[in-house]
Amino acid sequence: MNGDEIKMIRKNLVMTQADLAKALGVSFSTISRWENENEKEHPSDSQVDQLEALKELSEKAVNKNALRSALKNAGLGAVIGGMAGLGLPVVGGIFGSVIGATVGSLLKTAFYLTPSKDSEEKD
Repeated sequence: MNGDEIKMIRKNLVMTQADLAKALGVSFSTISRWENENEKEHPSDSQVDQLEALKELSEKAVNKNALRSALKNAGLGAVIGGMAGLGLPVVGGIFGSVIGATVGSLLKTAFYLTPSKDSEEKD
């Protein structure tokens, strides 16, 4: 996976480099080096798997703001685990930990399993 692809995933999720770093459990400078294709540092195979899972999540999410909030609050592993717990298709073959009610609610909103406050107000 090249730097442009990583940047596209991050931009599609409307995340900063710091947000993406937190979701993946790496440093901000690591994300910067990946995006700038630093010769000395590339994502490991497991990190590429995580990035692929993020890409798939971003393509499937209807409400990207809710997905971004879930990722920022809990990280990618918990989001993947939460998806499995909610009966959503698990992406990338990565399984995470148990999630809290807030993240579960955000995931339901991200994939329109429950109406968001915005959609309720429009009715």
